[in-house]
Amino acid sequence: MKSMYFLLIVFLSLFACNQDDIISLENITLNLVYEKNLDRPNILIFLVDDLREDATPKLNDPLISFFPAIDRLQKEGMRFSNAFVTTSLCSPSRASILSGMYSSKHQVRKNDDIYKLNYSLGTIYSECGYQTAFIGKWHMGNQFMNPYPQKGWDDFISFYEQGKYNNPELIINGETITMEGHITKILTDLSINYIDKSQKDGKKPFLLFLSHKGVHHPFEPEDEHKFLFEELERSYEFPSSFLHSVCYSNSPKADPENLEYFKKRYRSYFQCIKGIDQSLEHIISALEKWDILDNTIIIFMSDNGYFHGEHQLIDKRYAYEESIRIPLIIRYPDKYPPNSNSKSMVLNIDILPTLLSMTNIYVQNFDFDGQPIDNIYDNNFNRDLFLYQYFENPYSEYRSYPEIKALRSTRYKLITYPNSFCIDEFYDLENDPYETKNLITEQEYEHIIQNHYDQLLIETIKYE
Repeated sequence: MKSMYFLLIVFLSLFACNQDDIISLENITLNLVYEKNLDRPNILIFLVDDLREDATPKLNDPLISFFPAIDRLQKEGMRFSNAFVTTSLCSPSRASILSGMYSSKHQVRKNDDIYKLNYSLGTIYSECGYQTAFIGKWHMGNQFMNPYPQKGWDDFISFYEQGKYNNPELIINGETITMEGHITKILTDLSINYIDKSQKDGKKPFLLFLSHKGVHHPFEPEDEHKFLFEELERSYEFPSSFLHSVCYSNSPKADPENLEYFKKRYRSYFQCIKGIDQSLEHIISALEKWDILDNTIIIFMSDNGYFHGEHQLIDKRYAYEESIRIPLIIRYPDKYPPNSNSKSMVLNIDILPTLLSMTNIYVQNFDFDGQPIDNIYDNNFNRDLFLYQYFENPYSEYRSYPEIKALRSTRYKLITYPNSFCIDEFYDLENDPYETKNLITEQEYEHIIQNHYDQLLIETIKYE
């Protein structure tokens, strides 16, 4: 079963996506149709770095009192409790949000790959009459290869690679400027200035993509938040899946002898989230000041999840739930009822198609990998599985992470490692939500496992 699958995967990797396919996708020009005189909403994409789904408390969680802006947003919008990324890594996930495509197609597979597609969320909305701004972490390519600003954005404010939490050096529309203060506050202020400027001009709707550095490691919160969450530090223990270690020995792992370090690390993670919540609060206030809150589509999300010791792991990348699940909340009263929750399986590649649908922009010559989720209750939306990809970095001398192809269905998950000797993994998520019992050799699941191998092959062919 497994050997035949891997022979096919190797064949696909060699032949399925040839160079002509890549070049044609890079150079494609979208044929866009839209109504010029239509009154269209503003768009705010509020992207947080490395924010796992369960770190944004639900309505009944005691921690929610620390995060009033997130609390308000989910009370006034829809929370998607089954939102995932197709690649759990900063740059590939961000490229998928911008393009609506899988990493295998947009070709941003690792953190120093340049976004080369001829279109993006920015170019589409710029062409369709929006004023566009990207503010924050871009993180595709490095300072020696990457042109800043990127095309499609009237205003492009970013920094090279990960940037710094304190006194960061920013590239503001091509000019390098060092700014004093904490990066979360700085990006928030720049975003509010942009909103104010756009409303004073008042001629076009805006698309603002606010891409925070927070809460990326090392977690450096604002000074005013460093006293918070003492109880979280005191009560933190390694999670129940800690002893279920992955077989790939080179991956960075949590040291079981260093629990005190991880207690402090866990606390500072939430302190950084507090800063993100304040940022969201200030942005919402700016929209209210101009009386445009209800006419602005707000998408609050993360680029991937994060491990806090699950499977002895830190960072992300692996196909376990803590890594691939993300928070996703959308506020727009015309489409999403307040205080609502959807359990439908949605992906980061759905963001662009969803926005296009909500703003009545139609692409006539191209199909995205994602699908619109603005009519989530329609019978047409019926996703019950998705392909997860992670690509090994072939140019890294120290290959810390293996290539991964996984299939996540509504109840089960199959994880494979095509280029390593790691045993495949299969989990029944309904009975084992923390993925601690590998069922890959269990006879009673044999038929279900085979079906997942078959479907994984189909999905791999579809998106290679």
